[in-house]
Amino acid sequence: MGEQIDHSRLPDNHEENGRVDSWGEIARYLSRSIRTVQRWEVEEGMPIHRHKHSDRDSVYAFKSELGAWQTSRDPEANRLKGVEQNGDPSAETERGQGGDGTNPKFKIQGLRLTSQNSGANGRRGWVAIGLLAVIPLIAAAGLVIANVSPPTLRLLSYAQITHDEHTKFGLATDGDSAYFFEAGPTGGSLCKVPAAGGDQTCTPLDLSWGKVVSVSHDRSKVLLLGEFNLDTLGAAVWVASIAGDQVRQVENASATDAVWAPSHKISFAHFDGIWEVNEDGSSLRQLLKTAEPPQRLGWSQDGERLWYATLNPGNPSPAIWTADADGSGQRQVWVASGPADLTYGGFWPANEAAFAFLTTPYSRPMLRVLRTTPFSIARWHMIDQMPTSASTPFGLPWVSELAPDVSHSRLLALSAAPWSDRVYRLDPGTKRFLTFLDGAPASDIDFSPDGRTLVYVDSYDNSLWRYDLDRRAKTPLIRPPFICSLPRWSPDGQSVALSGMGADRIWRIYRISPQGGTPEAITSGDRDEGAPTWSKDSRSVVFGKVDCAWLGDCGVYHYDLTTHTLEMLPDSKRFRTARWSPDGQYVAALRPSDGSLMLFDWAMRRWRKLHSPAKGDCIAWSHDSQYIYALDAMGHGSFIKRVSIATGASEHVTDLKDLELPPNQGALWFGLDPEGALLVAHATVSNEVFSVSYQAN
Repeated sequence: MGEQIDHSRLPDNHEENGRVDSWGEIARYLSRSIRTVQRWEVEEGMPIHRHKHSDRDSVYAFKSELGAWQTSRDPEANRLKGVEQNGDPSAETERGQGGDGTNPKFKIQGLRLTSQNSGANGRRGWVAIGLLAVIPLIAAAGLVIANVSPPTLRLLSYAQITHDEHTKFGLATDGDSAYFFEAGPTGGSLCKVPAAGGDQTCTPLDLSWGKVVSVSHDRSKVLLLGEFNLDTLGAAVWVASIAGDQVRQVENASATDAVWAPSHKISFAHFDGIWEVNEDGSSLRQLLKTAEPPQRLGWSQDGERLWYATLNPGNPSPAIWTADADGSGQRQVWVASGPADLTYGGFWPANEAAFAFLTTPYSRPMLRVLRTTPFSIARWHMIDQMPTSASTPFGLPWVSELAPDVSHSRLLALSAAPWSDRVYRLDPGTKRFLTFLDGAPASDIDFSPDGRTLVYVDSYDNSLWRYDLDRRAKTPLIRPPFICSLPRWSPDGQSVALSGMGADRIWRIYRISPQGGTPEAITSGDRDEGAPTWSKDSRSVVFGKVDCAWLGDCGVYHYDLTTHTLEMLPDSKRFRTARWSPDGQYVAALRPSDGSLMLFDWAMRRWRKLHSPAKGDCIAWSHDSQYIYALDAMGHGSFIKRVSIATGASEHVTDLKDLELPPNQGALWFGLDPEGALLVAHATVSNEVFSVSYQAN
């Protein structure tokens, strides 16, 4: 093993002593992988030291010992390496000694080598010769790296393993079973199904809503997240027993994601970094700080590395980072290059030669694969490489969760299946919902001033379409990769404004001719902007800036298209979902912190609370500007109400139970047709769990 060093005689943190902590630092120092250095300890006696802890050991080593061990493995090669590291003058003299006792050295002048006898210049000469020898090796290595086959994950087959048609929240696996949460009219349940397929079982929890994110290493508990809280910028973290008889909140934890760490503590992502805490809320500590707010995180199988995904509304390019288990060695390995490329799940395959993760560019699921060498040569593979229908990537639209099961080379995916978005019209006479627009997967509908034409967003690919009601004919206006949302026809009929996302990956306000063409950006901010609605004279719009609560500039904004001026309406901070009334007198908005429906009087320039609560993220004005339609009572008891502007009183319009609205659905769209009849867009089926087998190359 080589001579051991008396550590007690070495000063702490002494650079020459060169203590390196963790497997990651040791591997970087030796320019090898973690697995290689771990194998060297076992097979070749590489000197490694351990601190004993109650939960798991931590490792460290000393460069001096590592150098002695390397010398014992290859004395000649490591003697020369020691000259570089320690500057041993005797070794240099011996190597350079000539037959006449002089030291012939060389230096480079242009492309010529000239002899020098001075010591300092001579040493530089040998370095130059070394560089000349290394250059071809570097070039050859570059050619090898450039031609190395990219890592791949070949998707083999998939199978649906749940069939209850209930909405599921979160997904985690222990290798044998998949776990998820289902919310019902009487409360929530923790459900599980065998990962290979089989009967699903559910156990009631004393928790009205949750999202399963992780299974404990001993398979006895799951972690769940509650609903996001704007005040804490995170969700409560809950621990539930698999049996369902115990549920408790983890104190001191507010998270955007959470997992069980290899140390059996809980790792969670929050606004400023990755934190770690015991189940009882004790021993809270920050593992690492992050450059942007982390949204997702996970650990490698060996517990030596973690990954996390960041997404900052001020810089809407999701990114993937990795770090060592002790929080050191943070490194960005991928940045999104496409709109709405959100990140859902990541993992190191069993051979750990690559890192794979799921994203959704243009709302299509994509499995990307990154090489884990220092060069991070990226390759990606569409998830629909497997057998699939022509219209649905992966055979599954909108994969929302991914739970890797590396030990069995399979992925568990939570997805809507089958795809079945529809628009329904509430018939004023029969009070029954009837299919509208011939059953097209549409949402965000708005009518032209004459009521004979409408625009809508295709809810599968987020394209914008015009539909002629008389001819029952549709015309595309904006196609992917541009993403469209919530179009609004101007009162003069000359333009359609919308919230759109182009190549810069920021939701901005655009306008386009109803006849088509290139969308024109009419704002230039760097924060996501929600649905625009027009002034009565078609000269300005109001909209809300969204998803930026922690930045402090969420609110309702007015943009004048004539003067090109932008103003934030007074006292509208953190409001969203702004809608201008058809008569131009009021702006309605939602205050998410307490679910209040707020009303801005344009003449008085002030807000008043009109009504509470309003749920979801959609409101609509009546054509006479006397009422606002809003959603209330989430879940199977959901209904739409209308609120009087004059009195603030509400009245029931219709139940939504016949549409099988999923619990805690917040993306429901509704509006009115020219006759004042209610339109509702909704996916009539819920999500299911699928098992996908893969082969890592």
